[in-house]
Amino acid sequence: MSEEVKVAAVYTAIANVLSALSVEKGGSLPSNMGGKSYITAADLNSEIKRQFVENNLILLPTERETSKQVLVDTNGKKTVTISVEGRYMVVSTVDGSSAEVGGVGDGLAMSTSVSANIASTNALKNALLRTFLVTEQSVEDAAKNGVPDSAPEAVAVPVKETTATVKADITQLLDTRDAATIKLKGNEFFETEDANGWSNDLVALTKWRTHLTTGEIR
Repeated sequence: MSEEVKVAAVYTAIANVLSALSVEKGGSLPSNMGGKSYITAADLNSEIKRQFVENNLILLPTERETSKQVLVDTNGKKTVTISVEGRYMVVSTVDGSSAEVGGVGDGLAMSTSVSANIASTNALKNALLRTFLVTEQSVEDAAKNGVPDSAPEAVAVPVKETTATVKADITQLLDTRDAATIKLKGNEFFETEDANGWSNDLVALTKWRTHLTTGEIR
C-alpha cells in the first residue's frame, strides 16, 4: 500500500479559499474610464479576510518602493507617483507552513502624502487577484481594445496684449489700485509717465511687469 502524501496545511487552506471565494463588483469606473464595474480593494480584502479567518491563515506583508517621481506644475502643486512591489507570506496557523505570493501597484496623488498608501493597496489587491484567480473584466476589455487614439490637442490662441491688459497685470502685482501709490512706483521705473504714474509704451509696461514678477531690471 502506497504511503499517503501529506500536503502542507497552507496549500489545503488556499485551495479552500479558492473554492469558496466570491467577490461582487461593488465599484464603478468614472465615465472617462469606461464606466464599467470593478472589484474594489475594500470588498476584495474584506472577503479574503473572512476566508482567511475560517481557514486559519494569516498574511505577512513585505513591500518595497521601486520608483518615485515628484512633478511640480507652474503653480507649485506637486503630483507624486510611486510604484511598489509587494511580497506576501501566507502562513497556516495549523502547522506553520507558508507560501509566498506577490504583486505590484502604482499610486498617484496630488499635493498629498498618500500615494504610497495607494500603491501599497494596489500591490496587495493585484497579489490577491492573481493568487485566487479573480478576473476583472474591465481590465481584460481594456487589454483587448488597446490604447485609444488621443484626441487632437486644441491649439492655443495667443492673447494679444495691450497697454490695458499689461496695466491690469501690474495693478494686481502691486496689489493696489491707489493712484498715488502707482505714481510713486512708476516714478521708480519710468523716466516719463502720465499723471497717474503709468507709461503708455507697451514695451516699457511689459518690462515693468517683468521686473515686478522676477526682479529683473530693464
